[in-house]
Amino acid sequence: MRSLRTSDDAGTKVGLGCNCKQVVNTAIRRKLDFVSDSPLPAAMQMRPNRTKLKEHERTSMNKKSVFSTLAMIVAFAAVVPAALAATGDSITFNMVRSAGASSCLSTYAHARVSVSNLGPVQNLHVEAFSLPPNTDFTLFIITTPNSPFVPAWYQGDLTTNAQGKGVLDVTGILDDETFILNPGPTPVQTDHLGMWFADPADAVNAGCPGTVTPFDGDHNAGIQVLNTSNYPDNHGPLLNLK
Repeated sequence: MRSLRTSDDAGTKVGLGCNCKQVVNTAIRRKLDFVSDSPLPAAMQMRPNRTKLKEHERTSMNKKSVFSTLAMIVAFAAVVPAALAATGDSITFNMVRSAGASSCLSTYAHARVSVSNLGPVQNLHVEAFSLPPNTDFTLFIITTPNSPFVPAWYQGDLTTNAQGKGVLDVTGILDDETFILNPGPTPVQTDHLGMWFADPADAVNAGCPGTVTPFDGDHNAGIQVLNTSNYPDNHGPLLNLK
């Protein structure tokens, strides 16, 4: 053991006889034990990570919002078709052979017509079957299915293929409000449809009479081939679309 000299605050020389290394180590161990046994100040204790908690809360809220939105979309989708599919928004009917063409056309000659309400206007879709092949026809909206037909309104042309099938689409006012002022202020309801050979020569080629009628743009058409005489004269099929 050696003698260690040091100075106190007054400058007095003090002699200490000690094992300095042992003293220092013991002091360090006691200090460490004190630190480990002492509770941490409140500010230093472990606290939840507020940032992560907030992110978790936001994620949970976003998921709930997404599920709520999807539920609303599904519910709305289930309701909308019912609201848009009101009775009378579309109709389907047939055109049949005209009496004057019954002897020269196939017994299967007919047309299927659908009229869909698009809001401000309607779309009329015509599919014709078993007519003379590769032939032009004209379509008119008419007052009565049989003669005298007029007043009448020219709608368009339909051309058949090699199998005698043809398609025509027309857009316009094609419902129960279709009418003509002719002549004077009294409205004439036009709620029937009629189809004619566009050329009298085509009628003759099909074995039909060559009678000339004005139902084409050049006013040189053949006989009527299809009409809506399967409906009463005073209540054509277009009246069914309100």
